[in-house]
Amino acid sequence: MQQNFPQGALFNQKIDEELLKIETLNNDNFSIDINATGNQITFLKYFNMKIFQEINTGTKIKKQVVYNKVKKFINANNKEDVLFEEITHNYVADLFKHFKTVKNPKKLSHNSAVHYLMIIKSIINTAKKEGVHEYKRNPFSTLKLKKHKKKSIYLSVEEVEKITEANIEDKSLDEVRIFFLFQIFANGMRVSDLLKLRWGNIINQRVKYTMQKNSHEINISLNTYLCYLISILHTKMDNYEEIKEHTRVGINYEEINNKKVLRKIDKNFNLKELDFTINSRLGINITNNPFGQKLLKEIFEESLSDEDKLIQLHDYKVDENDKILIYLINQKQKLLIRINQEFQNLFFQKLSNYKKDKKAKFIFNFLNQDLFNEDEKMTSLLQYKHLKHKTIVIDRKLKKLQKILAIETNLTTHVARHTFSNLLLESGDASVFDISKMLGHSSLLITEIYLKENFDNNRLDVLSDTLQNRYALKNL
Repeated sequence: MQQNFPQGALFNQKIDEELLKIETLNNDNFSIDINATGNQITFLKYFNMKIFQEINTGTKIKKQVVYNKVKKFINANNKEDVLFEEITHNYVADLFKHFKTVKNPKKLSHNSAVHYLMIIKSIINTAKKEGVHEYKRNPFSTLKLKKHKKKSIYLSVEEVEKITEANIEDKSLDEVRIFFLFQIFANGMRVSDLLKLRWGNIINQRVKYTMQKNSHEINISLNTYLCYLISILHTKMDNYEEIKEHTRVGINYEEINNKKVLRKIDKNFNLKELDFTINSRLGINITNNPFGQKLLKEIFEESLSDEDKLIQLHDYKVDENDKILIYLINQKQKLLIRINQEFQNLFFQKLSNYKKDKKAKFIFNFLNQDLFNEDEKMTSLLQYKHLKHKTIVIDRKLKKLQKILAIETNLTTHVARHTFSNLLLESGDASVFDISKMLGHSSLLITEIYLKENFDNNRLDVLSDTLQNRYALKNL
């Protein structure tokens, strides 16, 4: 049905849902057949029933894909179905080989074939628990279902900085850049969850939502950088630059050499003026280009002799004897904290009015609002497809962004989730338990697979804020 037809999207949703029911529909008396005396339940019929009973749309679709693949294998052997007793270890081995070697419509990679067999194994295990069939020998006992190790793909520190510092003129590309950064600094939020994030999910300066994948409740701090990213998209709340301009800190010091006052400073500086003073003292004000200044800063730090006693102070390496530079850098940090506090106060004041009539609206305007009801707990087939389609659209734009910024790592929405975890681990401030909770994983094993431990919200907020400060504040 055409989308421009009144309520066409909603009609299409109902049509798709009914088609899925027909595709996976089984005999209404099937559950009775399981326990019926003398009845042998065939594998595909049982598999089909389990698909029909599946609640999660994504899982239902994945199982349907595996079902169709198995059905083709059975049909290729001139059969319509098989009994459970026919599924032996040799049969499973042949099926595994078939998945990896036969184009139907395409060959599967080793890891995909293993994943398909693990779904089949789970169906057989469920059948065993329900008393459908009792195996004398597990058909999977001789087959090692182990996936090949794949290197996790995530962005380096330098690549994250490229994205945070980028000035993208194309509005649609910049919206994707902001979306991607929000994913990273909102604790690696999944793309489907961020696409469906509404203004109503912001409660008491926190983001609260239910993960689509596992129904876990997530509660994170809406920190300064996340507020800033939102304010770029919604200009009625964009006042960060103005606050940077008018917020000042007192600077008072004297430069003395041989008991003679060479210079005396007693005035209020804004962030731009204070940065200029610090950079002048470091000798990196030759260029106004941020990348040029960064390069000069690195060269300056490398040029310092080994005899100099260097200390790491915030984002600078300084000589511990340069008391004025240390003072200026500390004052800059105080100013940044003041700017962020004032910005957040104003942001949340404006937000309370801005979202009054927008609670059900999405923060990022990628989805068709008419397809998603606020009170829906489960994702329908049409919604699932719509989310997948929009994810593909965003990933394509990320490819363009990757090319513009000359980033080597393949940019995708899922890379943001890996990147958050790896940056947090690299910072040395978090354990696997911390990251597991922040990502909303159901087990530590999943987190360990994701990367290479449960604290209260305050602990997690500190970790999240520390990370976003490290990569974002210098460029706000």
